[in-house]
Amino acid sequence: MAWSSISANELSLLIDESFNAMPEPLRAAFEKFRVIPRLENCKRSDLKMIEQVFVVAQAGGRAIIYDDVEDEFGIAKIPMETGDAFGDWELVGDLPAALRQLH
Repeated sequence: MAWSSISANELSLLIDESFNAMPEPLRAAFEKFRVIPRLENCKRSDLKMIEQVFVVAQAGGRAIIYDDVEDEFGIAKIPMETGDAFGDWELVGDLPAALRQLH
């Protein structure tokens, strides 16, 4: 089966499932930092091409991202210049793991 990007509806369902399974303190943290999911450009260290990840939460200069290629959440440093690709990011697994690193 060929890979295809996650749809907005599928991402919303994934986030909702993760949210509903979280303990209350993590739910409160996610509600505080949650944003409407948006696509942002990213650079993979092993590839020269620009790809995209979804930003699902942010706090200060960092964001929780979802990489639909690897099917994992991660933490990214938000670029200083608007429009620059995310270059400093790391996948950490599920949404609760990403939240624990964000706050």
